[in-house]
Amino acid sequence: MPFIIQNLAIGTAVLTDRAMTFPRWVAYLNLWVAFALVPDVLACFFLSGPFAWNGIFVFWLALGPASVFLVVMSVVARCAPMPPWFSARLRKTPTTRLSV
Repeated sequence: MPFIIQNLAIGTAVLTDRAMTFPRWVAYLNLWVAFALVPDVLACFFLSGPFAWNGIFVFWLALGPASVFLVVMSVVARCAPMPPWFSARLRKTPTTRLSV
């Protein structure tokens, strides 16, 4: 359940962001992942079968979208533009060399 809320929050934040830090397709991907994780909530009601914790719906069908989320968000967050105040701060930071 917390992962569903996390993906809904990220999707909503990306869709309402005026600065367009992330592409819009990242928001739709997060909403799709949140929708794909809904069967995980059923795991507490079933002890065996496809809706149990080790069943196909709860474990295997949630593993794919969660893996896609981790890979895509890692790449997109790494490629996102830095805010101007942060990049200016990086330029002013002195670099120190370690002498051996």
